[in-house]
Amino acid sequence: MGIPDAILKKPDRLSTKEQATMQLYPQIGFNILERLRQDIDIHDTLVFGMAKDLALSHYENRDGSGYTQGLSGESIPLVARIMAILDVYDGLASRRCHKEALPHAQVVDTVVTLPGTTGNPSLVEGFLKVSEQFRQIFEATPDDKHSGPQGQRELVPPIPEGHRI
Repeated sequence: MGIPDAILKKPDRLSTKEQATMQLYPQIGFNILERLRQDIDIHDTLVFGMAKDLALSHYENRDGSGYTQGLSGESIPLVARIMAILDVYDGLASRRCHKEALPHAQVVDTVVTLPGTTGNPSLVEGFLKVSEQFRQIFEATPDDKHSGPQGQRELVPPIPEGHRI
């Protein structure tokens, strides 16, 4: 949201200025949600608060090196810490205009060792318990079958009967 397609679809490494522009999108999402809250009567403040936390904080890192607020450790909202793991998996396991998809085992190894996820053993442990289901979903929805203009999945595949995530 709010990021020019020239940056989103750029096949090469982003410049420092382009990276700074990309880092605006969590704040843009938060601002949209805040405007929405002001314009309509939101009764479920818990869920809406989680949505705002998610939008603003899912690029924070446990070591404080993320953005937009420079949060670290447990000060990062739980919903954002969970989304960070999901976002890393999706970003690495999906083909993008600037890179090919990585194999599942390599993606799992990366998720476990990234600064944004290390130091949070319970979330990483939970991810490891369901990582095989991630692989199954990605294999059931190859990038060339269910991808949008940026190569991102637009369709959520049905969960096979008897499987739970």
